[in-house]
Amino acid sequence: LVLSISQSLAQSSQASLPPYLEVLSKARMIEDTKTIIPTAKSDLRTAFNQAAAAGVGIRTDLKWLTENASPAGKIYAAVLIRRLDWNDGNQALVKLRNDKDMVQYKKGSEIVHYTVGEIVEDILSVNSTITLEPDEPEKTR
Repeated sequence: LVLSISQSLAQSSQASLPPYLEVLSKARMIEDTKTIIPTAKSDLRTAFNQAAAAGVGIRTDLKWLTENASPAGKIYAAVLIRRLDWNDGNQALVKLRNDKDMVQYKKGSEIVHYTVGEIVEDILSVNSTITLEPDEPEKTR
């Protein structure tokens, strides 16, 4: 009974996510946002940009995603929280440090596999090689 109540609560929380957070919640890979060759934006990249633009209004959803999303989705959520509040975001990332779930990491045309913890360690390091930043808004003329 308790398990089914928990599942119902989790499903109801997930059902209320904006479409762009739905995309992030099911992410199977981390796409590095710093590429040398410009490429067409994927649905995942577009969703990440939309989530970053949404700001504090989705903070509760992001916190929920750090516990309930796919392994890659948890990373995206923690990184987005860090954009809103550096300390809270770092705490969310630190909680993922020992996560051994595998995630695809894409940079340009290269795709490799790392654990969530390995990606988080890189993001938290001073000399991080993984870049997860939203695109700059396009300037209007």
